[in-house]
Amino acid sequence: MSTHYHFTTVDLSPGSRLNPGNWGHFLRRYDIRNGTNAYMLSSELVLEAIRRAEFPDLPSRFDSIFVFDDEGVARARRPTEFAPHFRLYEVRIVDAAAPQHRAAFNLLSQRFPQPGEFFLPHAEGIAKRYWSGADIVIPEILTTSPIEIVRCLD
Repeated sequence: MSTHYHFTTVDLSPGSRLNPGNWGHFLRRYDIRNGTNAYMLSSELVLEAIRRAEFPDLPSRFDSIFVFDDEGVARARRPTEFAPHFRLYEVRIVDAAAPQHRAAFNLLSQRFPQPGEFFLPHAEGIAKRYWSGADIVIPEILTTSPIEIVRCLD
């Protein structure tokens, strides 16, 4: 059994399970009228379009759950990617045979173009690198398997 790590705001007990697809649920109900960033939703839609067109055998981010495979890497992400109220859990992937993809989490922080750069070409380039498994500095694993809580780390 491989050990993985997952952030969530929910207080969970050992043995609890989280199902994949929560990120997709959130994105499908994303409301840009509330002052949120439409670029984030747009970049996820570009990621999904590139996946469908060029990497159709890989799991969709909309239907997956995300884990890190290294506790130190996960902890290092908290200050920049996860608010302090997110809890870090040690988890196990329930169905190791479920579709998975190891991708570059670090590319997601580069998904917004610099001033003067066009959004779509930039986002498409990031998406192609993400789905090809290129440029992995901070790996994340997408899985369509549920995950099971082993223990809360903080």
